[in-house]
Amino acid sequence: MSDLNLPPSGDGAIPWSPPTPGTTWSPGDAPVGQPLPSPPVGPPPAPIEPDSGGRGKRIGAMVGAGALLAAGVFAVSRIAGGSSGGAASPEDAVQAMFDALEQEDALGALDVLLPGERRTFRQPMVDLMSELERLEVVSPDAALDGMSGIDLHFELDDFEVDEVDDDIADVAVFGTYRVSSDAGQLPIGDFLIEEGFDGERPDAASTEDGDFGPQGLVVTTVEHDGRWYVSLWYSVAEQLRGTSSLPTRDEAVVPQGGDSPEEIAAQFIQAMGDLDLELMLASLHPDEFEALQRYAPIFLDDAQRQLDDAGIQVKISELELRSSTSGDTGAVGIESFALELSGDGDRVVVDWDGECITWELTGSDESSGTGCAADAADSFTPDSDTSPEQGAAAFAKALQDTEIIRVATFEGDWYISLVGSARRNGECVGAARTRGSPGRDGQHRRGARLARFRRARGLDRRPLGRRLVDRRRVQRRRRVRHGNRRLDGQLQQQRRLDR
Repeated sequence: MSDLNLPPSGDGAIPWSPPTPGTTWSPGDAPVGQPLPSPPVGPPPAPIEPDSGGRGKRIGAMVGAGALLAAGVFAVSRIAGGSSGGAASPEDAVQAMFDALEQEDALGALDVLLPGERRTFRQPMVDLMSELERLEVVSPDAALDGMSGIDLHFELDDFEVDEVDDDIADVAVFGTYRVSSDAGQLPIGDFLIEEGFDGERPDAASTEDGDFGPQGLVVTTVEHDGRWYVSLWYSVAEQLRGTSSLPTRDEAVVPQGGDSPEEIAAQFIQAMGDLDLELMLASLHPDEFEALQRYAPIFLDDAQRQLDDAGIQVKISELELRSSTSGDTGAVGIESFALELSGDGDRVVVDWDGECITWELTGSDESSGTGCAADAADSFTPDSDTSPEQGAAAFAKALQDTEIIRVATFEGDWYISLVGSARRNGECVGAARTRGSPGRDGQHRRGARLARFRRARGLDRRPLGRRLVDRRRVQRRRRVRHGNRRLDGQLQQQRRLDR
């Protein structure tokens, strides 16, 4: 078998070491951007010895980042379409995963991932890697077929299968690995070289050998439509389950979607207001949270009981939403809401009317204030000197400009997509990086204008007359609410004086 050119770990990941006896591998530890959430097969490249200026430590830390980015780009370059995939047995699925990695076949590795998880991560990976190349975090040649800089080799001796249920099996893998790395060959982009390495490409190199320990490396597989697949989230759930009994499929949380993006968003928000954990879980996209919905009965009753006993009361009212869609995905923004929290003698009231956020705190501490989107700074970084009004203004601006809830369809219904929401965060980071590059022939200014134009087109597609009528209605409600609050404040002050 050929050696694999993939990195073992990524930026922001916890440094990995070979599994100790009795441990279970969780592919959830693998960072997004790698071609498949597969077992980490070796420690990261050894850092360069620090020189007198301290550059060595920084370079060593950045090598792992370059390896992650290169692996993600390689995965994207090999992803094309999909297939039924899977294998005839749990051990065959795991073997196929290692075979694909050995052959540098990222598509083959994705082919043994559970179909729902495969659909969840494919497009975000494509979008992320495209953005990283645009920002010059990775080099243009990173998208070529094949990758240099990391070399992996496995020798698998045996598999032991533990049948957890008729559709879930843990596979313990026994064998050895070899990881060789050459940071000088990684497809690191110009921006990363300039900002992280003072303009000089790193050249650290190392080779590490190890084995999967006497208990093996455990990977969870799932049967779907007669085929077996490696699963990211089931592996995480199995590790967390411990000695608890596995819930049956009939005991699992049943997904409950909505007919529209606004409906599922309202359902999820109201479930949070009602502190209804089961409905919150049922509102999540089944492709992303099948394992959580399957394993939820292990903890759901106890968690709900503790939440009910906490004595917290939440009331959400006057909720108005907007949405935009593109194919089977969409985004939902919040036009207005009124939120009331109470417990232990304290009460907080927050109001968002589309322009300003107003809050009032009563009880052990008393305060109130208003922050409006029109008063928000162009850029906001909270610190010890930030006033509550400044924070509220920044939050109001975010609510006004951003559709913060991401949704996607599944079998005709809409569900909350947390992966989509994270993807939106990545787009925001990319936009910030563009704005921070004034030297690129005005591209950041054109990009900012284009972004504002798109937001204006996407945030509110209602006719002008409808928008004006709705805005006046919101303003009237705001005046009424503020008048009532002033009256309440006067009555409270009079009661204090009377006492």
